[in-house]
Amino acid sequence: DKYKESGDSNNDGVANDFINCEHTWPQSFFNKSMPMVGDLHHLQSTMSVPNNRRSHFPFGEIAQGSVIYSTSGGSKLGVTQKPGKAKLTLADAKKIFALPKEQSDKILDEQSYPTFEPMDAQKGNTARCLLYFYLRYYDQNVRQGTFDKNNFWVSKVPTFIKWNEQLDPVNDIDRKRNDLVFKKQGNRNPFIDIPNLTSIISENVLESK
Repeated sequence: DKYKESGDSNNDGVANDFINCEHTWPQSFFNKSMPMVGDLHHLQSTMSVPNNRRSHFPFGEIAQGSVIYSTSGGSKLGVTQKPGKAKLTLADAKKIFALPKEQSDKILDEQSYPTFEPMDAQKGNTARCLLYFYLRYYDQNVRQGTFDKNNFWVSKVPTFIKWNEQLDPVNDIDRKRNDLVFKKQGNRNPFIDIPNLTSIISENVLESK
């Protein structure tokens, strides 16, 4: 089956995973509402286990020594100590991570700032998906549930700009996908059409919306 993992080829501890669809802006933040839930410009194909473990956590860069889940491709989930909470060791975080997912997510959210870092080859794509989504829907009800504006968005904007313009800039594959999505749903991702749009808009404006 070409849509199924062969064994544990990404070395994340789970064999025979399969491809599914990731909503870069978590569905729980907009209650799975249309048109957001079906907007192809923020959907990405991924393996189901990394997508499941990313959950609703923000994307960002993780410090060494804080990783509790990783793949051989370079994707990883890490935790940062939350001020005012009891010290959370890496060993403790890994034990929490091993609990049933709903319980694990709740405890990690309460005691730390979990962050998911995509592989380098995906970082720019992820940034452009999120930047598009926020620009397109910032004035709609897309901040529900556990959404934390500073942790999920404001503090991460400089990272997204770096990923978009420096680490993983727009390439021909991105342009082709943008064209195909335009044919399907009639709009484009401007962060692909104008690769330096993040700098043109400016970090301050992106953070303030």
